[in-house]
Amino acid sequence: MRGPYTTKDPDKIVIKAVYLFMNQFAKTPASQLVSGVGSVTDGLILRITTEGLFIDDDVRGVPQREWDVKAWTLKLVEVWCPPHCLNSAKAAAAASASASTPGSTHPSLLHKLAGQRARAADRGGTKALTGDDADAYLTELLRSCKGCCRLGLCASAIKDTDVPHLAGQNGEWKAKGLHLLRATVRDQEGKRYMFVLGEEESWKVAVGLQRLRRGTQVRALGVSGMASAEARMQLETLGWGL
Repeated sequence: MRGPYTTKDPDKIVIKAVYLFMNQFAKTPASQLVSGVGSVTDGLILRITTEGLFIDDDVRGVPQREWDVKAWTLKLVEVWCPPHCLNSAKAAAAASASASTPGSTHPSLLHKLAGQRARAADRGGTKALTGDDADAYLTELLRSCKGCCRLGLCASAIKDTDVPHLAGQNGEWKAKGLHLLRATVRDQEGKRYMFVLGEEESWKVAVGLQRLRRGTQVRALGVSGMASAEARMQLETLGWGL
């Protein structure tokens, strides 16, 4: 007998599931691996290296090579981190409102700040970032996940954002602590790999993506956040937000 699988290894991201979507299966996954279901144990892990994304069953010691995603094939990675994405959007709205207030004594400065906040909101939205902007996004993501998500504080962080569509009938959304990572591949089939993981593991994703982007095999990889409405829809469609 043993307790639930856990690891402090920063190179092993414990995931709850991974789903493969393709163009011909727009709303339902073409394939999936779910932790603790079937022959898969609760030791389902994701490794993000300079060579790509790799899945293993760490309890059985079985690599899931059919799920390998090579770095050179990656086109875009998108991340849903509730506190990071929602707080960026909230800050942008507040800055824009302040900049547009009549009688502002320093309009140029306020507009500049609003622009900075808007770019931060883009990092929490759907705009693909490259170069220094992508580096800045991952740095902010790591800071948010290490200071909040890793400690299991997503619930309070989301509550502070006052985003109506993230609240259920009882003012709660069961999946609000979950994080998403979606990797889109360059191919005609439109392959998209969706990883679902708990908030405590999310900081490892930021570290892994930083490592991936520093590698020599990746080509023009875009980085972005996911819109909150899309994240909720994806989680509920896959049965994680009900």
